[in-house]
Amino acid sequence: MLVAGTDGVIDSENLRGDRFGKERFTRAVTERRKESAQAIADGVVSDLLEFTSRKQEDDITLLVMKIAERSDT
Repeated sequence: MLVAGTDGVIDSENLRGDRFGKERFTRAVTERRKESAQAIADGVVSDLLEFTSRKQEDDITLLVMKIAERSDT
């Protein structure tokens, strides 16, 4: 799995001025590691918007790639 995000993700702040940060970003990804790439991306964005009370000021970009298991049938 490869997950990358722009600084708009980790530098986003909540109303108290706390940053979303690398730890929250890593936790958001790790908690969803068994889900699809789309579900991971959606979950991270959802966590970020909840953290910032939907007041996202910077643009964000996420890239989530997973290698699908090959099924030989």
